[in-house]
Amino acid sequence: MLATFLIGLREGLEAALVVGILVAYLRRLGRSDALPRLWTGIALAIVLALGIGAILTFGAYSLTTEAQELIGGLLSLLAVAMVTWMIFWMQRAGRTMKSTLEGGIDRALTEGGLWALIAIGFVSVAREGIETTLLLWSMVQSFGDAPSALLGTLLGLVAAVVIGWLISRGAVTLDLRRFFAWTGGFLVIVAAGVLAYAFMDLQEAGALPGPFTAAATLDPDLGCRRYRLGGLPVRLGLRRLGRHRPEWTAGRDPAGDHRLHAGDDLVAGRRLGSVHRHRRIALHPRTPFAPSSPAAA
Repeated sequence: MLATFLIGLREGLEAALVVGILVAYLRRLGRSDALPRLWTGIALAIVLALGIGAILTFGAYSLTTEAQELIGGLLSLLAVAMVTWMIFWMQRAGRTMKSTLEGGIDRALTEGGLWALIAIGFVSVAREGIETTLLLWSMVQSFGDAPSALLGTLLGLVAAVVIGWLISRGAVTLDLRRFFAWTGGFLVIVAAGVLAYAFMDLQEAGALPGPFTAAATLDPDLGCRRYRLGGLPVRLGLRRLGRHRPEWTAGRDPAGDHRLHAGDDLVAGRRLGSVHRHRRIALHPRTPFAPSSPAAA
């Protein structure tokens, strides 16, 4: 809930600041009669964002599971790309955003007329609305808990509207540069989590190699051979030490050596069996194990 609250707060505050700049400039120009056109474009942008969210939520029920996973993965990638681009765009264009918006209002009033102001209001809010919708939908699909996510986003948007209104009235001051820097870093972390789930959705849809695809073909006896080779230096060292200390090998049963080697094979088989489940490890048929008798030794 905290993550969606901060997302709604940041994206909503961006939209609120843009709308505040446009409304304040129209009032300063004495063109309050053009405000209904601006609000019409803003309302259309909100309707578009809600419509996209409804289509993504309810329209996927008629699709197959693979299609749902594929669409979810692609839209999650799109949401991550939009969030990343907006973070860097805000750092670069934040200083000139006010002059750019005011220049667009001037051109709309002198050249565009009715539809130009509607388009300015629509474009200014639709970008944040679509970005919020895609990111919120991707988070719900990835982490679940839709009611909590929706409540957090709604509270964040309400808080953003209140803060934006207070800033426009001069009742509160906020270091916007630091605010957007901290929230941008938080969004990067959220986007990284969404990106991981996007790749998982694409794997489940079959668009990317799945996590259960073998990276290399391994010999089933590889674990047994590695175990035997790993124990070879220890055996050689004990034998060499036994030659120098005859009392260690006095009275030793030669058949015990063979039983020891058989125990090595058994342990190696158990170790390899823990890796290859439900697969029995047998001795090679061409080299059957036949321990010699003590007399033969």
